[in-house]
Amino acid sequence: MAALTAVHGKAAYEDLVKTMNEYAEQSDTNIEVQNMTVLAYDFENTMKTVTDFLRSVGLKWERVPMSDYVTEIGSLADYSDEAKANYIKSLENVYIWIFTPDENFKETEENYESASFGVTANTHGGEMKVVLRGRLDSVTAPELLGVYEKTTAREKVEKIVVDASELEYISSAGLRVLLIMIKQVGNGNLAVTGQNETVQTIFDQTGFADLIA
Repeated sequence: MAALTAVHGKAAYEDLVKTMNEYAEQSDTNIEVQNMTVLAYDFENTMKTVTDFLRSVGLKWERVPMSDYVTEIGSLADYSDEAKANYIKSLENVYIWIFTPDENFKETEENYESASFGVTANTHGGEMKVVLRGRLDSVTAPELLGVYEKTTAREKVEKIVVDASELEYISSAGLRVLLIMIKQVGNGNLAVTGQNETVQTIFDQTGFADLIA
């Protein structure tokens, strides 16, 4: 945006926003909901989203001004020297991001295991992946809730994917825990995959199937 304004003036920003709004109304995709998008008009919040995401996946970063690398722009050959100079100067605010692995990064994981039930939860960038094993009933449901609460006490969870391929049975107590999780992340943000016929029948009979993605 800085580069475009440098060449075409302040009207460029208004034209771009107008175009973006027009296309946004015609699209079923929200282009702004991205972990790696920094928005000029909401810089502080979206930059925090980006850097939080990078930390969550174990990356470090360095931002280098593009003006350090660009000294001549062939596509500006027909523009005035002033426009070219403005463009190069604008690149002082345009950055190349250099990513390197964070050697101190540790994946967040909580788990519980017993003879009849097991749960493992991993979190990356706001998405929590939960693997359930065995029977989720009135005895073991509190263990799932405990794992969930420990995880969310440390990190913000916005989406949950539950792998139920090893889940043999779920009772009303287990459903209540999943409902607590849905209430916190919002409808449509908890998905269950791999469930067997018995578990799916329980979902259908209780209406729980309508609450999951």
